[in-house]
Amino acid sequence: MSLLSRACRPAADVLPAVVAVAVGALLMCTYSVGQWVSMQVPSWDLAIFSELAKAYAHLEAPVVPIKGEGYNLLGDHFHPVLVLLGPVWALWPSPLALLIVQDLLLAVSAWPVTRLAARTVGPWAG
Repeated sequence: MSLLSRACRPAADVLPAVVAVAVGALLMCTYSVGQWVSMQVPSWDLAIFSELAKAYAHLEAPVVPIKGEGYNLLGDHFHPVLVLLGPVWALWPSPLALLIVQDLLLAVSAWPVTRLAARTVGPWAG
């Protein structure tokens, strides 16, 4: 096996996972943007997490009026990972940003699954 073919092999091994992540991200982001533009986002949770992200972006407690006057989500339960939505909201203050972040994280989750499947049954079958 030549040096060039050995160097190209790792790229060929990860290509299916790259394709799965890219296609998944593109499809899910397109769907979310389509729902957003047509005002058809059927989620009560999006409003709740938008308020949470806005509060964290302003370094405040996550008080969410949509659940009730003065309702603090920390009294409900604490999601440490959701604190990371604060900087996202500070950069792009829109519920659409949360949908896009969700889509991208879901797409990236295809990476380990695709890599494991590729190792088990072959690159393109996996």
